[in-house]
Amino acid sequence: MVNDCNLGEQYCYLTESLKDFRVTPTIYYLPRAETILSTYYNATYWAPNWHRFIGGGSNLALEFEGANLVSFKIPYLLCDLKNNCSVESLTLDDKQKGKISILGFSSKYSSLTVIPFIYNKIAGFDGMEKSFSFSWKATVEDKTEAEKESELIAQLLAQIEQLKRQIAEYQAKLGIISGSSVSCQRLENDLYFGIRDNAQVSCLQEFLKTQGQEI
Repeated sequence: MVNDCNLGEQYCYLTESLKDFRVTPTIYYLPRAETILSTYYNATYWAPNWHRFIGGGSNLALEFEGANLVSFKIPYLLCDLKNNCSVESLTLDDKQKGKISILGFSSKYSSLTVIPFIYNKIAGFDGMEKSFSFSWKATVEDKTEAEKESELIAQLLAQIEQLKRQIAEYQAKLGIISGSSVSCQRLENDLYFGIRDNAQVSCLQEFLKTQGQEI
C-alpha cells in the first residue's frame, strides 16, 4: 500500500514497472466529536482487508476482535501530518483481541490504516475457502480515561469540601440552638441531678473531662 522502500524492502515493489502501484483501502472518516464507530467483516485465509481511518478527535482507540478459530495478524500503518509513515503490528491475545490507543491523533497524525488477515493455513488450498468473522470498534475521545478519572476525582474532592463546609455550618447552627454559645468560663446557674439539654451541664461535663480519669 505504501510502496516505499525506505520502510524496508518488504514494503515496496522492486519491479520498476510497479513503482506507482498502490492498494486503495476502504476509508472511514471519523468526526471530531466523541463517537464510536464499529463494523463486522468476513475474511478468508491470506486475504488482507485494508481499512484507513482519518479525521477524529484528540484521541483514538481502535479495538479488534477476530474469530478465535483462526489466527489473525494485524499490521498497521500510522502516518503523520507530513505523510511520514511507520509500520507496526497490533498484538493480539489468545482470544484474538487487541487494542491500539493513539493520543493526539488528529493533531499529530493524518491517518491510521489497519490490514488484518488470517495467516495460519499453509496447505490444502484446493477447494472452497471458509470465511471467518472479525470486527473493529473505533472510539474517538477528547480526553483519555486517565484524564476523565482525574477530573472525576477533582470533582468529588470539591464536593467533599463543600459538604464539609455545610456540615460545619449546620453544627454551628445546632450549637446556637442548644445554647452552646453560653460561656463556659464559669457556671452561672445551680445544677442538680436530672437536668438535660442545658448548656451549663455541657460546660460542667467538659470541665470534668479535663480533670483526668480519677474524677
